[in-house]
Amino acid sequence: MGKIKLLKLYTVGDLAKALGVEKHHAEYIIRKMGVEPVGRAGGYRLFDLKAQRAIGKGLEKVKARRQKRSEAWMRKKLRLAQRRRNRLLG
Repeated sequence: MGKIKLLKLYTVGDLAKALGVEKHHAEYIIRKMGVEPVGRAGGYRLFDLKAQRAIGKGLEKVKARRQKRSEAWMRKKLRLAQRRRNRLLG
């Protein structure tokens, strides 16, 4: 008889815990990137390791974009403060 290969499957909550993020962050990436579950069990969506890696990469992209936006916002805030200061001292 041949051996049956069992897949290790994860729920959204399991993935979020493994990636160290809140569940709604993982759900956002799943929706945004269109990650499809490999199966379902009792209403739970089940994902494999390939999906976990894809979600992890998506979370990294969001984090990088957020960091870039934050830095741009700080530069803008500093420029405005310098203009106000120059007008007052002017």
